[in-house]
Amino acid sequence: YRREWIRLTQRLSETAPGESLEHRGLDAMLSLANAEGGALWTRAKDSNASGFVRVVEINRHEAPATIAADDPLSMFLEEKRWIVDLGQALREPDSHPGLFVRDWAEDLGPDALVVPLLNQDTLWGVAFLAAPRAVGRLSYEDIDLFRIAGMQVAAVLAQAEADRLLAESRQFEA
Repeated sequence: YRREWIRLTQRLSETAPGESLEHRGLDAMLSLANAEGGALWTRAKDSNASGFVRVVEINRHEAPATIAADDPLSMFLEEKRWIVDLGQALREPDSHPGLFVRDWAEDLGPDALVVPLLNQDTLWGVAFLAAPRAVGRLSYEDIDLFRIAGMQVAAVLAQAEADRLLAESRQFEA
């Protein structure tokens, strides 16, 4: 897993003209899973909104624009902080007690991973990885790798957002 970790870190630190950090974060996770596509949502930045807003999708155009804070998937990820093997959850509902999968998630692909992006013990975002070929039945090492990758992506995105907000506030000070 050392090699995958290095690839993830390198991909997050690359800069390409016109490519957002969110796109690099999702792309790095897709590469880790050898997945064909996916989507990434981050916590809504608008103070009047709650839940999560889709910030990027790759080869998945069915992804909803938002996931409500009270969506069963959001609530499950917030409470359990589990990596969700969507196929297993649909085939064996008892494997993910308390998880209710809405049609939109099923429509994105029943063979998928849902990775919580945790930052400072808070659900900061959600990554959906469609048809991951590098993952069969998840081992503890796979789960740890995706959990840590999700935390790394969340930390990088959260830091970028904090930097943006700081720059914005300094602009108003001047």
